Amino acid sequence: MKKILLALVLIIVVSGYGLFKYNNPQPEDLYSYYLNQDATPEGKTAVFMIGLATTEDYEPTWWYNIYQHVAHVNIPWPARTVATRDRGVSLVDPDQYSAREESEPSRLVDRHGSEHDVDKVPYIEKYRQGLVEWQPPRDSVHLDTGNWLLIGRADGIPTPAGKRMSRATNGEDAKGLERENVAAGDQTDGI
Repeated sequence: MKKILLALVLIIVVSGYGLFKYNNPQPEDLYSYYLNQDATPEGKTAVFMIGLATTEDYEPTWWYNIYQHVAHVNIPWPARTVATRDRGVSLVDPDQYSAREESEPSRLVDRHGSEHDVDKVPYIEKYRQGLVEWQPPRDSVHLDTGNWLLIGRADGIPTPAGKRMSRATNGEDAKGLERENVAAGDQTDGI
C-alpha cells in the first residue's frame, strides 16, 4: 500500500512539474544573440525603434492585448490565471480619478464612459446598495491609484486592464473623448 501511495505522489509531482514547464516555456536569450551577432553592416543600414505606447486614438483592443502580453511575459502560469481574472466592472469617480484613499464618490463611471450598468441602474446607486467596493492602490506599483469595483458581474476583460481603461477615458484628459482621442500619456499611465 505504501508503494502505491508513494508511486501516486511521485506521478502527481512529476505531472505537476511537467505542466508547469509546459505552461512556462523558457524565453529565447535574445541578449546573448545580440552579443554574438556579426555587427558588420552590409548594404543599407537603418535603426528600428519600437515602443509600447499607443496613439492618441483610444483603442480598447490595445489595452487588452498589451495587458495580456505583459501578463504572459512577466507572470508564471498558475499566478497568471489569477492576475488575468475578471473580478468585476472597474469604475472610477471622474472627480477623484487618481484617488489613493477611499472617499465618498460623487459619481461612478465605467470604461465606456457610462454612469449606468446594463440594467440601467446608476453605478452610484449600486454603491449605495453596497454592491461596489473600494480597491486600494497596490504598493508594488509606483504611483498606483485606487478604483471602485462592481462585484457580481463580469466585465469581459482582466480587471487591471479595465482599471487603466477607466482611468484613461474618465481621468484628467477625458475631455479628449469628445474629440474621440485621449492623450497617449494618460492611456499608458501605470502600465
